[in-house]
Amino acid sequence: MNSTPTATLGIYFAVHAQGRHGTQAHQLRRWSTMLSFRLIPPDRISLPIDVRVPLEDLEDYEYLVMTGSQQLGAAGYQFYMGGFGSENWNMDVEYDMSTLIEGLPSLLQSLQSTGAGEVDLYSQGIERMLRFQRCADLVEVTCISRMHWHPDPPLEIHNYADIEKMLTGLAGDFAQGLRRLSSPIAQLRPFVDWTN
Repeated sequence: MNSTPTATLGIYFAVHAQGRHGTQAHQLRRWSTMLSFRLIPPDRISLPIDVRVPLEDLEDYEYLVMTGSQQLGAAGYQFYMGGFGSENWNMDVEYDMSTLIEGLPSLLQSLQSTGAGEVDLYSQGIERMLRFQRCADLVEVTCISRMHWHPDPPLEIHNYADIEKMLTGLAGDFAQGLRRLSSPIAQLRPFVDWTN
């Protein structure tokens, strides 16, 4: 069976931590779901809203992300995100995913410049913070929940290249989805740069 580098790395840390935190089987269950996320396009586009409606503010990044997310959700796109012991966080495209997209540019810039960054998934019902701390080729990701749900484990260790690939891949898929809908947002920065 093929395994992704992040999943393999997580299992390695889990197995070697069993002396302090319980049995190997329990650890493997806790580490079976590593942080991952992706935007899933529909087989066929269904667009009950008009993407050609004039935009209110061409320079408000958060407004554009929210509007673009609403367009993608209306077209049938889905968003998957899971990790920290929970296979699926049940996040929608229209609002939940937009909180992650909002934080992508600053998170990527911070990781590249200082090796640390965070993104606040503040939507109601999700309400958790992801903090990233890079160490050479690895990155520690800590999940801090503000809800009754608690991450188990609260810390994951990933290859930095895999995290960067997921983040830039999500940005590219978001922009490409808007282009597929012929949304004018796709022609604005930074979104037009995300497809290059």
